[in-house]
Amino acid sequence: NANGTIRTTSGGRGDGPGEFQNLNLVAPYAGDSILAWDSRSRRVTILTPDGATARTWTLAREQPFVPEVVQGSGQAETTRPSDAVGVFGDGTLLVTAPARVLFDPGVPFRREVTYLRVSGEGALITSLGSYIEDEAASITYAQGTAAGARVASPPRPVYPQPVLHAASGNRFSVAPGGAYQLAVHDQEGDTLHWIRATDVDLTMTEEAKGAYRQSRR
Repeated sequence: NANGTIRTTSGGRGDGPGEFQNLNLVAPYAGDSILAWDSRSRRVTILTPDGATARTWTLAREQPFVPEVVQGSGQAETTRPSDAVGVFGDGTLLVTAPARVLFDPGVPFRREVTYLRVSGEGALITSLGSYIEDEAASITYAQGTAAGARVASPPRPVYPQPVLHAASGNRFSVAPGGAYQLAVHDQEGDTLHWIRATDVDLTMTEEAKGAYRQSRR
């Protein structure tokens, strides 16, 4: 509750209903319910206020929604499954589309992150736009063999600061890695404004602070 007292506990480690393996997102949902996203089992679970499992659905690893593909000339590849990353106030979800990246070992490349708005049952509502991540590279490690020879392992991508994201109310925000700026969008994907780092003195008056707090209620 608001005083920090535990009201109830729910779930445990496992594959069954109401059990989890790797919780990546826990967020308030419709009414007083709670949404929990398990990225390993690919399962969305809706919990009642007393912690009981109300319903579940699975987000397929390779969604047919919007095939997000970043092309390279392609001697190696890496993939990223779709991921639930936020919940809007109306119960729809902010989801990143799956990605397949083809790249050349040792040659820098960039991934594209495409955002989708999905219903509480997993159906696509709309695509919300894309962001390009910072430049990434790949490393090939030397591996030993029983005969003592050295062979190259498959190249592994090395990513810089990832794109960060969050959803709340009827908005979602995206911060491209390392860019020191934040883009704020509505849940239809339209850009509302940008927030950027600055060294200008932005001291706020008490009146401005009060107006901001009032606008967030």
